[in-house]
Amino acid sequence: MRWPGCPLPLYKASSIRCFPCCLALLHYGLQLWFSYWWLLRYRYGPMEWLWRSLTYGKRQAFQI
Repeated sequence: MRWPGCPLPLYKASSIRCFPCCLALLHYGLQLWFSYWWLLRYRYGPMEWLWRSLTYGKRQAFQI
C-alpha cells in the first residue's frame, strides 16, 4: 500500500531532491571538523569570548 502524498517514484527519479540532503550532511561534517580544530587551539568560541569579556568587563584570555 502506498502512503498518500508520498510520490516515491518521483523521488527516485529526481536527483535534485537528494542534493539538499547531501549538502546539509556536508555542512554538518564541516562544522564538526572546524569546531574540533578550533577548540584544540582556543579556550572559547569567538562569541563566547566576546560575551565573557563584556560580562566581566575585561579582556579574557583567548588562546589556551
